[in-house]
Amino acid sequence: MGHVGRPAEFLIDTRSAGQGGLGVTVEGPSEAAIRCCDNGDGTCSVAYVATEVGEYLINITFNDQPIYGSPFMAAMICECDVSQIKTSGNGIQRNGTETRNVRKKKKHTNKTNKSFRIIFGTNQ
Repeated sequence: MGHVGRPAEFLIDTRSAGQGGLGVTVEGPSEAAIRCCDNGDGTCSVAYVATEVGEYLINITFNDQPIYGSPFMAAMICECDVSQIKTSGNGIQRNGTETRNVRKKKKHTNKTNKSFRIIFGTNQ
């Protein structure tokens, strides 16, 4: 699993395969910039950066033939710091229960007992 906006890195080792050409593509919800570096020892370091949440397919070929296991799947998630999310207003309490304004003379009750969710980082 990787994170949106951060490089996802892996290594391809072709030393036992002999001479040939290597191909790498990444398909998914967004175009991902790919960086391949020939390490000069029969291995290749690959990094790509996804810009949207979702599933990505990594296609790897050697001499125009898919390698074993290709395509590979990678799930990209949003790395979020939920401690930085703030809420305010008279319709929300710390425990996350929806409340209604009531007159001072009445005892405070929460008859609806509805809860709420804040959803972020989805493709909906």
